[in-house]
Amino acid sequence: MLNLPKTHFKKFLLISGIVKGYIIFILVFTSIRFNLAEIQRESYINYLLIKMKIKTLILFLLMLVPVSYSLNQTDSSEYIPVEKFDPARDPEKDLLDAVKEAKRTNKRILLDIGGDWCIWCHYLDKFFEENKDVSEFMHKNYVVVKVNYSKENENKEFFAKFPEVDGYPHFFVLDKNGKLLHSQSTGELEKGRGHDREKVFSFLKKWAPKT
Repeated sequence: MLNLPKTHFKKFLLISGIVKGYIIFILVFTSIRFNLAEIQRESYINYLLIKMKIKTLILFLLMLVPVSYSLNQTDSSEYIPVEKFDPARDPEKDLLDAVKEAKRTNKRILLDIGGDWCIWCHYLDKFFEENKDVSEFMHKNYVVVKVNYSKENENKEFFAKFPEVDGYPHFFVLDKNGKLLHSQSTGELEKGRGHDREKVFSFLKKWAPKT
């Protein structure tokens, strides 16, 4: 099935709308100008032929819109990253969506386990905010999914499929099919009251997909 980019589809809708409006204007303007009582038979026949062609063209353009819309339905399911710890989210669905995106982009999946209550989770977020190159490398090679663990929702059923963790935040590295490759304690990546740049970068490079 043909899959047109969203931007092209929007441009098509805009152009087709303008064309249809212009044609309708011509049709109305022409019908006003033609005074059937004053024109000769031959001119009137030509007028009817032109009018019929314009109507046919309008119908054709109207038919193109739903066809183009159906061709672009896959765009509406564009992947939306899970960037916050949310007790209300379904991690099973988030992981399935991440697998689809990882297969599409040939990336690995990085599950970031923690919660808003976790001060070191905020330290880690701050680390990536301050180290843009490390963050860019991570998102270039991984589909990052934050998975909540808190009193409100411990997601026990989901975490039962993974090794036990000794603290938060914690990383699980998965391949693009969702298979566990590595369990990483972020405590090993710490330095003082933050995280060590070289350790974090080395960890991400080690488990990034091989090119």
